[in-house]
Amino acid sequence: QGKSEFPLQISGAVYPLTITWDGANDGGTYTLLVGSGKEKKEFPISGAGRVVLTDEDAVVKIGITSAQHAEMPKAYALYQNYPNPFNPSTTIRFDVPKASNISLKIYDVLGQEVETLVNEERGAGRYSVNFDAGNFPSGVYYFRIIAGDFSDVKKLLLAK
Repeated sequence: QGKSEFPLQISGAVYPLTITWDGANDGGTYTLLVGSGKEKKEFPISGAGRVVLTDEDAVVKIGITSAQHAEMPKAYALYQNYPNPFNPSTTIRFDVPKASNISLKIYDVLGQEVETLVNEERGAGRYSVNFDAGNFPSGVYYFRIIAGDFSDVKKLLLAK
């Protein structure tokens, strides 16, 4: 396994600066490195996340560790969102064993589509997607994935 670091040049930014990501798992390990020396903080980039930078002189790098032995999913899977109940956002994770056209949508209790989270081709890997329901009323919702010949539905609860 080898590790590489790549500096990110941030220019024209207004602090506090928010860095967000939605990282896919392609067999490598990715880390956002902020600061230098003893003040260095590491944030794993897997799934959705964010960090707020308040120091204008912060050193920001992306760290990449190759992992040829990382286990790829062997089957499609849709996991229960976390947290559940949630307010206002939650994370939905799913596994894709081979390149597939993925559709991940949110439906209200009447079965009407209210949000499309994913509608694209994705390679094999483990994914997580953030659902921000800040503009939705409290209640029961459902999320459904369709990937190849796989389909699954799970319930989530928005409690404001």
